[in-house]
Amino acid sequence: ANLLLGGRDAGRLDTLAGELRAAHPAGDYHPHPLDATRSAEVDAAFAAAVGRFGGITGATNLVGSILLKPAHLTGDDEFEQTLALNL
Repeated sequence: ANLLLGGRDAGRLDTLAGELRAAHPAGDYHPHPLDATRSAEVDAAFAAAVGRFGGITGATNLVGSILLKPAHLTGDDEFEQTLALNL
């Protein structure tokens, strides 16, 4: 498989790409840092996948987070950030 790996942490993406290459050397695993709450960055990731691999045959969205905090202790900024990330 050829995978464009997207996420906010470039170091973790590089580590994941290396682990995938070691386990499945026939694939192309390309780390692509991005913030999924910014639609332009998501669009750029899709464009990068098309440019690198010639097309896209599937996509998996694993974006998500959970704020383990009672609602009455959650600030507006925390709430908005969690909502934006999960939507």
